Amino acid sequence: VQVTALVNDADGGVSFDKQAPSFTDVSIASNNAVSTATADDNGTRAKSGDLITVELESDEDLQTGLNPTVTIAGNTASVERTSGNTVFEATYTMSSVSDAAHNGLAIPINISLYDDPAGNTGATVTATKDGSSVIFDMTAPTLGTVTIASDNGSYAHWATEGDVITLTIVSDGDLEAVSNVSMLGSTSLVDEILGVDASHWSATKTVTGGSTQGITAFSITFEDVVGNSAIDITSVIGESSVEVDYGTPTITQADIASNNNNGFELAVTGN
Repeated sequence: VQVTALVNDADGGVSFDKQAPSFTDVSIASNNAVSTATADDNGTRAKSGDLITVELESDEDLQTGLNPTVTIAGNTASVERTSGNTVFEATYTMSSVSDAAHNGLAIPINISLYDDPAGNTGATVTATKDGSSVIFDMTAPTLGTVTIASDNGSYAHWATEGDVITLTIVSDGDLEAVSNVSMLGSTSLVDEILGVDASHWSATKTVTGGSTQGITAFSITFEDVVGNSAIDITSVIGESSVEVDYGTPTITQADIASNNNNGFELAVTGN
């Protein structure tokens, strides 16, 4: 049986070490802290460009000058010793180009080729010790519902001065924010309102005497809780529309006539 020897122990003799090193702590997290809409996303989700960090702590010193080999999403990570010879940090920045295959999945890790001073090699590690994981998400959100209406009585497709125009927005997932919504020519005085959950939003604006007349134009900027943004939406899904008209009507022609058989310009009682 081959045994690895460690010489010059505390008593000046020889001690034998055939115990392979192992990691007592392995955790993973991202620097993604975009979300305020939901509480469970900070550090557990990542988009392209986010930094992934794997923290390692071994049960004994590892060889000086020989850091563990760590891959994150199949890519070689940068590894540094952060405390003596037992604590390490591995980092990698996610990419939509090289890591697209992991979209929607937990980011895999692999830790190998680490030795103690006696030369014992530890077993390959492919899972965290604390159950932590990071989901890679590079998919932009989409809106399944975009409608527009006014509160003008029975005429929701018309609006005049003082009427409130409302955009109703429903996405395919939670949104971090619906921001910078432009209505009636500007983002000024637009209220963006969170609905029953983070996938339901609305935006409102009151028509004023200076509002642009005609079909109401709008633009919606939005991103999901991970920070993926989509192309601004500028049209409804469906056929709703609101036309702004606050101009005073004028009569351009007025005619009068009777049903008198002797001439429309004549009238007697009963005509």
